[in-house]
Amino acid sequence: MNFKNKKKKKIKYTVFFTGTILILSSIAYLSYKWCTFRQIFRIDKIDITGCYIITEQDIMNKIQKLVKDKSLKQINCQKIQNSIQEMQFVKASNVIKRFPAKLQIQIIERIPLCYLINSDNNYLLDAKGTLLPIPDNSLNSNLPLITGYQLAESVDYGEQISSQKLKNSVALFADLKSQVPEAFNIISELNYNTNSEQYMLYLNTNTKIYLGTNDIKQRLNVLIHFLKQIPDNIEIGRYEYLDMRWKDQIVVKPKNI
Repeated sequence: MNFKNKKKKKIKYTVFFTGTILILSSIAYLSYKWCTFRQIFRIDKIDITGCYIITEQDIMNKIQKLVKDKSLKQINCQKIQNSIQEMQFVKASNVIKRFPAKLQIQIIERIPLCYLINSDNNYLLDAKGTLLPIPDNSLNSNLPLITGYQLAESVDYGEQISSQKLKNSVALFADLKSQVPEAFNIISELNYNTNSEQYMLYLNTNTKIYLGTNDIKQRLNVLIHFLKQIPDNIEIGRYEYLDMRWKDQIVVKPKNI
């Protein structure tokens, strides 16, 4: 008798549990269909942050086919990220769904460090030596030039240059910018003479800095140390040139004022 009662209770429990699951599943399904019918998940806002060089409209033009007439449930975040990261100035991106109807896009751009002036074209380079096009809109910053180089290889936008000498020039700018930003801001040009293999810095104060041919990294460190030691009341523009071609020392010539 007890066995029969236990069996009946077990059947009732199973029926109750199964029924509850079916009811909850039906409610969830009907709720989803109702939301779909009412277009509750239809995207009504796309929030884009991190754009300084490219514009939000550039991003929208790129992803238009992936978001047009779609609900947030239908959005494939990875596809949108991959599409955005095809853009040359985009270093990384992140796409997040914010239910019920908002898509959030975060952009990390490649930051141009300098211009590369070439005989056939002009480009931008970032601190990693990534080749970038010059955008139509203004960069709102005065970047220094690298001159004297010719790109021997075919490099697509978004790819890194392979020339080690050119990479050295980019690294020189990057080090100066990070360690002595006030000095980097007055650099107008770094020239590489392919015949003599000499590096020369030109400042917008009409000051020349002779860097020589070898041990450029070491000479840069000496230059950085020198610039940091200049008293606040003395400007580097007072010098006609700084000659770094001597080991562990700098020869300077003041301007005739």
